[in-house]
Amino acid sequence: MKDKVRGGLYELASQNGDKLSTLLQLTVFAMQMGMIWVGVGDLPGNNWSGGARSDLNRLGTWVGAMGQSNATRKRPA
Repeated sequence: MKDKVRGGLYELASQNGDKLSTLLQLTVFAMQMGMIWVGVGDLPGNNWSGGARSDLNRLGTWVGAMGQSNATRKRPA
């Protein structure tokens, strides 16, 4: 695994929901194996008066990609 390039993605229905701590743990695992971790290079979105929820990188992350899914789907009984 040494010198392999890796990155991480984490998705959860909650806007935060400990996504950062999960991505940091994945980063530590990659570093322990000598991997090259690649983060997100996009500027944070939705953090200014003209921002919107649809902005790229609206959760403001650099360690890895974060996503937020829709939790309003009807669950099976």
